[in-house]
Amino acid sequence: MKNENKNNHKRHFTSTDLICVLLVIALVFLGLAEYANLHRDEIGKKIAEDLASSSVSTSSASASSLPTELTSTSSNLILVNKTHKLPDGYEPTDAQLSTPYLNSSTDAIRLKSEAAEQAKAMKAAAAEASITLIVSSGYVTYKEQEDLYNARVKLLGGGDNGPASTAIEKPGYSEHQTGLAIDFTNDAAQSTPTSAFADSDAGKWLYAHAHEYGFILRYPKGKESITGYDYMPWHYRYVGVDVANAIYAVSPDETFEEYYKISN
Repeated sequence: MKNENKNNHKRHFTSTDLICVLLVIALVFLGLAEYANLHRDEIGKKIAEDLASSSVSTSSASASSLPTELTSTSSNLILVNKTHKLPDGYEPTDAQLSTPYLNSSTDAIRLKSEAAEQAKAMKAAAAEASITLIVSSGYVTYKEQEDLYNARVKLLGGGDNGPASTAIEKPGYSEHQTGLAIDFTNDAAQSTPTSAFADSDAGKWLYAHAHEYGFILRYPKGKESITGYDYMPWHYRYVGVDVANAIYAVSPDETFEEYYKISN
């Protein structure tokens, strides 16, 4: 009987102890919940800062893992796309840019010198084949790109994630700011090129021969999910003859990102 009472007492003590522990845990959780409720703005801000810091670190790590030729501002292969921005304040020097040349839709077209020489040679070769290549755009400054972007957003609507975001590059993310990108048109009076350019004689000739002069079709058809931009048959990017030929050898529609195995 004595032993039985002892056992009962032991069981009673254990149950009470467990209840106390559970009560303490419940009070702790209630306290944390109350604290979180009172300080939710501070906590939310801290989480947002941590996420932003993590995103920047990942982006920096990604950029630093790229080959030097894809990150150097002096390289013909500098990567500029939706996730790889030009350094703040970047502008090619006047010495790096060619003097304006004519036979285009404007008399103020400029490119980096090597790209300009190759563009002139390409235009001359096209002329020998009775094809007229009319250049509509070359190097633009950050301010010019900003104005073009804002005008397109106003026209198409939607801001950063709307229709304009796949139709034109944001300032700082445009290849035109490098002096290595060139746009063509088959109508000098038309300020904005259209996909119909692909079916023009000039568009067909460029698609078949631009790589011979170091230019690649930068935003091919069917590769929108890779480049982040709509099909632009008028937009070519200078990468140098060797690389352009290598990319074209894979496919005329091989993107810069695919060739260098870059996630965008």
